[in-house]
Amino acid sequence: MSKWLALLLCAGANIGANLALKRAVDGRALEFTWGAFFAVLRDPFLWLGFLLAGVVLLAYLYAIRTLPIGLAYPVVTGMVTLGTFFLGSLVFGDSMSFRGLAGVAFIATGMILVFGATA
Repeated sequence: MSKWLALLLCAGANIGANLALKRAVDGRALEFTWGAFFAVLRDPFLWLGFLLAGVVLLAYLYAIRTLPIGLAYPVVTGMVTLGTFFLGSLVFGDSMSFRGLAGVAFIATGMILVFGATA
């Protein structure tokens, strides 16, 4: 597997983990009771989120073996931020304001600048 494919897998799995964990607790009254605790533990989206978090770790470790950390970390976190912003809006109806869109545009610009400076 190439280092760039591993980084892309890391970002995709991270986005998926965030969406799955959000789905696991979305609309639940999270109380500090045993019943609420076991209800969340029974949700398959929680376990999907955990599984994807493991994929994130393995793919990231593979990618940073050969990529500079100063390149890998900003690129993967930028991709995750962009993907989570847009998919959160699409899947959960999170707000997508002009200010939010401007923010992700700045993040994308920063990723391009970091990639160009260290690649």
